[in-house]
Amino acid sequence: LFVFIFNLSFILYIVRLFYYIYQYYSLSIIFHRLLLLFYIIIFYITIIFLLVLYLLIIYIYCFYIYTFIILYYIYYISYFYMYLNYILLYNIYYIFIFILYYLSFFYIFMLILFIILFKICKFVN
Repeated sequence: LFVFIFNLSFILYIVRLFYYIYQYYSLSIIFHRLLLLFYIIIFYITIIFLLVLYLLIIYIYCFYIYTFIILYYIYYISYFYMYLNYILLYNIYYIFIFILYYLSFFYIFMLILFIILFKICKFVN
């Protein structure tokens, strides 16, 4: 189940990356194109990071679970700053999307995920 959820999030990032690439070619304003190019680069880094994180989970699954948690939260904190930048540059209504999506769904999802991981690790050990 965990691997399925992780793969699903990885696929969603790839889809979002292609959407940004499409937007990059459809926009005419140079500033917006440069900004989107920056986000495309960020998403490439994100996908690479997710792959590294995925390998980390496979190799050090139950032994260094705290390392995984710290890395995952560092990644999402950096993503939060990127999204905050987007809010400041564009519309204010993105703040509501941010509050609904990142503060409710993400933290509840991560909490459930970590509880499941700790239960599995406890069972394995």
